[in-house]
Amino acid sequence: MRVARVTAKFYLPDQRRRDPDNLLGSLKAAIDGLVDGGVIGDDRDFIHMPVEQYVDRARPRVEIEVEEVGA
Repeated sequence: MRVARVTAKFYLPDQRRRDPDNLLGSLKAAIDGLVDGGVIGDDRDFIHMPVEQYVDRARPRVEIEVEEVGA
């Protein structure tokens, strides 16, 4: 089992602040994909999942960083 620190960085098209809980909820399928792909052991094995918000009008996107912190 892999324990991971997962960080979600949202690069948004405007400065309007979004609810971090809703942003995190929008990543359910992506997190399930990390589990299915064997990147993390189980979606209960995060130690922390901060949600960071930035503005990038030219290229809105979400970047998910995964750092293994234990087994």
